[in-house]
Amino acid sequence: MIIHGPSNADYDIDLGPVMLTDWYHDAYFNIIKTVMKPLNAGGNPAPPSDNNLINGKMNFDCSTVAAGDKTKCNNNAGISKFKFTTGKTHRLRLVCRVVKFPRISIFF
Repeated sequence: MIIHGPSNADYDIDLGPVMLTDWYHDAYFNIIKTVMKPLNAGGNPAPPSDNNLINGKMNFDCSTVAAGDKTKCNNNAGISKFKFTTGKTHRLRLVCRVVKFPRISIFF
């Protein structure tokens, strides 16, 4: 979905696309099995993601990874940073690539 703002909305600096994604430590097919399994058998139609990322970055506490999870994990991997200039109007193009969009709240 692309939402275009008003045609008269001028901006000075285009910061480009900002990717919003979720991250699951579990393997894809394990998540699909959980989603497809009946609720009375332990299924979950909306398993929570392990983290949410902005441009592929976000801090994570690797001590919370489930036992047996072999996914490479880096504590405090860093966050995405943006540079804004005082007195200038900036354009950010938000691209929401999360699996479960209703869980994300974006405030402007």
